[in-house]
Amino acid sequence: MTRLAPMATEILQYSSFFNEDPPSRISLLEGLSKDAILYELAYLNHLIKPKNRIFFDTSFDTQKEILKHLLKSDVLYTLYFRDFVNHFHGKSSPIIFFRGTFLYAIEEIYQSDEVNSIDGFKFENVGQWERLFKYLLAVNTELLKLKSKSKEADENPTFENLNPATLPINELLLEINPVFTVYRSFSMFDFFLKTEKYSENLIQYFNKTYGCMPKEFVQRIQSVIMHESYEDKKFGFWYPSNGEDPFLETLSRKTKSKVILKFIGIRKSPLIKVSNNEYLLSDSILLIEKCCSQFLNDFWFDFLKRNYKEIDEQNRAIEEFSGYFGRFFEQYCCGILRRIFEEYEHSIFLSLDQLAIPDSKGGSEFSDFYFRYNNKIIVGQIKSGSLNDKSKYGGDIESLYQKGREEFFSRFGVDQLAKSVSTLLEKAPLFDKGFPVGKQIHVFPLLVVNEKVFQTALFADVFSDRFEELTKGLINKKVCVKRMLLTHVSDWENSEAYLTESPRRIWGMFDSHFRDKKFVPAFSNTINKLIPVQKRIPNGFAERFLKFLR
Repeated sequence: MTRLAPMATEILQYSSFFNEDPPSRISLLEGLSKDAILYELAYLNHLIKPKNRIFFDTSFDTQKEILKHLLKSDVLYTLYFRDFVNHFHGKSSPIIFFRGTFLYAIEEIYQSDEVNSIDGFKFENVGQWERLFKYLLAVNTELLKLKSKSKEADENPTFENLNPATLPINELLLEINPVFTVYRSFSMFDFFLKTEKYSENLIQYFNKTYGCMPKEFVQRIQSVIMHESYEDKKFGFWYPSNGEDPFLETLSRKTKSKVILKFIGIRKSPLIKVSNNEYLLSDSILLIEKCCSQFLNDFWFDFLKRNYKEIDEQNRAIEEFSGYFGRFFEQYCCGILRRIFEEYEHSIFLSLDQLAIPDSKGGSEFSDFYFRYNNKIIVGQIKSGSLNDKSKYGGDIESLYQKGREEFFSRFGVDQLAKSVSTLLEKAPLFDKGFPVGKQIHVFPLLVVNEKVFQTALFADVFSDRFEELTKGLINKKVCVKRMLLTHVSDWENSEAYLTESPRRIWGMFDSHFRDKKFVPAFSNTINKLIPVQKRIPNGFAERFLKFLR
């Protein structure tokens, strides 16, 4: 059976315009000032991802606007624009500029010792601007090399083999909803502040590192995101300071890194200090993630880890810390799902301890959550784990599956989910007294994950295939097991309002999502098609949000 991958957006590179490989990227910037380049890159990245929008703007009009900004000569603009449109064929809509172009460029210039700041420098001639344009094309060439490094993808181009080579670029195309991410951050800090083992450490970390309390930190992140210059709206990527500020100093402290693609410098410090009182915002998404995913990394490596000298102690400590975060994550996700399904008539929703089944070892949970409406049953697992940089940026199967393929899928819940589904008929009547014993049932296996990269184009299909491998033979006249659905916590944040309004919509969402019988897309694609952004804030959300600000 032929399986078609989703159509990928073509990214143009240096050879798309010059039919040759680019020269050294840094050599193209000779004589240009680091601060001036970073200023332009921050501005252009802001055009692609404005702070007040969720979605990236890689539209044809924005591509033209950026091209015109970089090519100050009408002659050069006409020449390059003609080359650009010549790459349009049929339904394809190639792009030159995307978030990855500017993030890679910002990180490379930020880390470079060869590009220096020049006092009083301004871009003064068309040649300087053209060299910056060529540099950005060369950056795209470097990014696209990743797709050609995987031997597995060349020899056997299955989705599973193609997936690792596309991860670094595809991750840069993922959007986040800043409102829900900030709310999740408030919830997480609230959990750790109420956890005796970490409460004092958390307060010490934020006071020492940022000069503020945890929740104030999130509010200050919001203030940077919401800041605009009333004199010129394009300065949404610029932030002023009123003197020395440990919050801004820490968020702009340089972290050296030799591997540009990991973006360690701007992930840890998404602000770039360009004068005593001025900062550039490299990327609004990276700044928001300082409250959530990047915080977990920073809190461990910059603070908690130093309390443990021996490797064994560190391993136990990180496992314990991950366990506490996992507890929070399960409770947070189940809270969303409960609000969605609790008003669904003639249904039952159970989670966590409600699904504990006694056994000789003291008991175990059947699954993390369970929902039944008549003979339709959702069985779900929640996984808070994440991938390390080697897995994300290695570019091949061996790097992605560091400890083996089976261990990888087991770690992220596929084996547990398969076991839950395979024992459903036996165990469900123990906790669901209305379970339709002896009748045909339809089972919807579902994973909720915290790792953002699992939202990229191919992971949902790869996970679904692995689940199918583990559950072959389960389908019979009385049990119809649907394809496994891989979801991210943000999928449920973004669909809560839509589903709470009418919980029965979930079945239509599943039908829409699985309409392609040959390929399972990312669930976020379905949500974006069904639910307008302006209708994603659920009733009662404002009150829950404001509770953290009091």
